Amino acid sequence: MTVQRRIADISTNLSDQLKQRVSEFYFYSLAMDESTDLKDTAQLLIFIRGTDKNFEITEEPAGMCFMTGRITGKEISREMIKGMNDKSGLDFTSLVAICTNGAPVMCRKMLEQLVFLKNLSGDK
Repeated sequence: MTVQRRIADISTNLSDQLKQRVSEFYFYSLAMDESTDLKDTAQLLIFIRGTDKNFEITEEPAGMCFMTGRITGKEISREMIKGMNDKSGLDFTSLVAICTNGAPVMCRKMLEQLVFLKNLSGDK
């Protein structure tokens, strides 16, 4: 078995474990941070923290999204939803909090994102 194949197997296994844990969450929150590299590519890191019926807390890195061009709250939301649904199949009705680094630019983007996610989850 090659190293590349072994790494792919480990990655698949970790993704499957995350999907299993996330499917058992009653409630969860997301922490996100965006940074831009030297080539003007925005990188969005997403961490998930959730609790299950036994109040066991799980905190894991949930994904990393790459974005180019003008980054708005809606763009962050779309990339986050696409990445999270592909990897874990999250139910956004159980989302209770979103945390960011608090920078003013990120806060404005997050306001757009919160409205988008609120509409997605059906919360009026």
